[in-house]
Order: sequence, then structure tokens, then C-alpha cells
Amino acid sequence: MEGYKVIFHINESEKRSTVLANVNNLIKDLGRDNVIVEIVANGYAVIDYVLEDNEYNETINKMTSTYKLGVRFIACRNSLVGNKVDEESLLSFVTVVPSGVSELIKKQSEGYAYIKP
Repeated sequence: MEGYKVIFHINESEKRSTVLANVNNLIKDLGRDNVIVEIVANGYAVIDYVLEDNEYNETINKMTSTYKLGVRFIACRNSLVGNKVDEESLLSFVTVVPSGVSELIKKQSEGYAYIKP
């Protein structure tokens, strides 16, 4: 695929809505087939990837619809451990990597634009 590659970094839950809006606006502007997007959560923001009691609230619905646009959601294992979050409790489409910071570095070395709202 020729196009844009972007990695969004979130480590604050308060920025969740902003990140999702930014990602959806980006896809709307550039076109779904012209951009590869990942959202990497570390720190306390990994809490946002937890599916509690199978209850789909508004945020989970927004994340699910964003995932359906082809966006990858990534969680930092170090942050999951640090926040005592069981990987089994994550939304089904979340990918866990050993280190969120390492993922950011790897993606930037592959030419991904780095955005931290």
C-alpha cells in the first residue's frame, strides 16, 4: 500500500475522545485505503481497552467502529501489569506488545508519523 502511516500515542484516559476523533477525522480526510493507523496505549490509558461486564458503553462502541475502519489498537504489557489489568479482560481486537515505548520507536523507524494529542 502506498500512502500514509500514522501511530497515535495515548497515555492519559482523558485524551481518549480526542484520539478517537483525530483518528476518524484523519481517515475521513485521507481515505481509508490511503492510511495505516495504530493507536498505542501505555500508562493508565490501557484501562480504556478493558471490556467490563460485557457492557458496551459509548466509548467501546466508538472504539469498535474505529477498529472496523482498519485501525489497530495496541496495549503495552508493562502498563497492563503495572495497572493490574488481566490481558483476558481486554477488548477482543486489542493487540498486546511487550513495551508501548518500543512499539513507538519501531513504528517511527518504519516511517510512521508520530502523533500525541
